[in-house]
Amino acid sequence: MNSKLKTSHITKLTLTGLIVTLGIVYGDLGTSPLYVMKAIVSGATAGISSDFIFGAISCIIWTLTL
Repeated sequence: MNSKLKTSHITKLTLTGLIVTLGIVYGDLGTSPLYVMKAIVSGATAGISSDFIFGAISCIIWTLTL
């Protein structure tokens, strides 16, 4: 019996794989605030105020920063 265990490691890193990964991550982060704002606006009975605009801009900035 062979005492060494054979394991397969995938170490191939390609530019295409990195681009696809970044697209998935930033695509998800970019659309999530839009769904949240859509839900807030559809439930708002008083309309859109200046506080809502500042909150939306803050949400976008924090999402992109973090």
